Amino acid sequence: MKKLYVFTSSSCALCAMFKQMLNQESIPFNDIDVVKNHSFWKEISNQTGENLVPTFFIHDETDNSGLAYVPNRDFMDLEQGIKIIKEQI
Repeated sequence: MKKLYVFTSSSCALCAMFKQMLNQESIPFNDIDVVKNHSFWKEISNQTGENLVPTFFIHDETDNSGLAYVPNRDFMDLEQGIKIIKEQI
C-alpha cells in the first residue's frame, strides 16, 4: 500500500490549490504543515536538497521505500504533479 504525504505551508497559495485539486480527484493524502512538523520536513528537504512547497512524498509501505517530488524539479505545474501521483498510487 502506498501513502501520499503533501508538505505544505499555510501561507502558500499553490499549496492550497494543490490540496484542492487532490480533493477534487478524490486522492487521499496526509497534509504535513512544514512549520508544525519541522523535523519531518527537515528530513525530506535534506533528502531532496530543496526547500520548496508543495513537495509530495509517496511512501510504499510494502518495502518501506519512497520518493519525494519537488516543484520546479520533478514537476513543472500542479497538473503534472497530480498526473505523477495518479501514476504512482
